[in-house]
Amino acid sequence: MSIIEPREKKVLTKESIMSFGQYKGESASWVLEFDPQYLYWVWQNIEWLEFDVELEEEVIDNTFDNTMREVLEDVSLFDYIGDD
Repeated sequence: MSIIEPREKKVLTKESIMSFGQYKGESASWVLEFDPQYLYWVWQNIEWLEFDVELEEEVIDNTFDNTMREVLEDVSLFDYIGDD
C-alpha cells in the first residue's frame, strides 16, 4: 500500500498559468473571462489551491453576473406578473 503525501498549497493569481484540468496551460485571467464557473468550481473543490483576494473577488463577481444573465435570458419576468 502506498502512502499519499498531502500536496503543498499553492496560490492562484490572475497571472498564474493553470497546471491541471481542462484549461491546463491557460492563464487564470483567460479562464476567468471565458469560463468563470470553472474557476468557481476549482475554488470550491480543490483543497490544495488557494486564490489570492483579487482573483477570489473577481470569480465571485463574474460567476454571479454570468449566472444571473443566463437566468434572466431564460425566464421572463412577465411570466410571474399577474393581470390585476
